[in-house]
Parts: sequence; structure tokens; C-alpha cells
Amino acid sequence: MSMQPSVTQLKEVRVSNKKWKDVVLGNTTQSKSGNAGFRSNRLGYEMGSIIKIKKSPTHLKQFNAAIASDVTDSIKMRLNFYSVKDGLPNELLQHQNIFVTIKKGQESLHVNLEPYDIYVDDKFFVSLEWIENAKGHGVMFSANLSLFGGGAIISRETSQAQWEKVSIAGIGFNVLAEH
Repeated sequence: MSMQPSVTQLKEVRVSNKKWKDVVLGNTTQSKSGNAGFRSNRLGYEMGSIIKIKKSPTHLKQFNAAIASDVTDSIKMRLNFYSVKDGLPNELLQHQNIFVTIKKGQESLHVNLEPYDIYVDDKFFVSLEWIENAKGHGVMFSANLSLFGGGAIISRETSQAQWEKVSIAGIGFNVLAEH
């Protein structure tokens, strides 16, 4: 038996000797007086905001959000990251689902993104999507008025619906990243 040549496409590899620097990107508000989020249990409803990066490439390490309402029951959501085209979310960036559960009494949400190996080269959109029925009301996150270009809340009713800018407030979603 003789051996036959085979062509294999390898995943892109980036080699660099630069020192990575941690940075927090996005809206870090912790206000309980300003809020935005999910007022009710609506499956498929998704909302978030665009986050600008400072340098490319940027590696996303942790997602953070301050919860501004009382959570009365566990809520299962999906955390999504999208590229941005024409000011709206475009293509999903992660290769696997990132499920999070907000538990009763929880005041903040922190999600380790290291296992998902998400790198971005330009601004991106981060959102939470309601994916499972829960008892009680929705969940609200810290938000603040965004008059000076700090972002807007963008949402859609279902996974196939059109994205819409729904508020000039900025929702308190941020990421710990390195660049």
C-alpha cells in the first residue's frame, strides 16, 4: 500500500510577542435608578448594545452586567456576540452557545468567556436572549441616559425578527477584554 498526499486546511494562527493589556469595554453603570431589560417572560426576546474596541485584535475574557431589579425566580438566558454592519448586529461571533442562569436574589452577572475563545477586530454587539420560561417577572439591568454617543439599546422580538434601536439609554453591559 502506498501513501497518498492529503491537503488539510488548518485554523488561522496568530503569533505575536506583544504584551496583552486588560481593559474594560462598554457601559459599567451600576445604577439601580436607571434600568432597562426584560419586563416580562418573553421567549426569544433579545436585547443588548454595541461595544467599541480600542485596539485590534481584542480577546473577550468576561461579560459583566449589574442587575437593577429583584429576581424572583431563576432565569435562563443565552449570551450572544455579533459582528456589526450598518449600525446593527450582523453575524454571530461565537461558535457555541453560551448559556447563563440568573438566580433569585442575584445582583450582578459575570460570565467567564475564556473557554469560548472570542476575538474581535472591530466593534461588536453583545446581547442577552430569554430562552426558557420562568415564574415571576422579567429582569432589569442598570442603564443610564446616553446623550453623548455612549450607545443605544438594540433589541428584537424573536430570533428571526428585525433588529430595532429601542432607546437612547445605554444598558450596563460590559466586557473585560485584553488587547
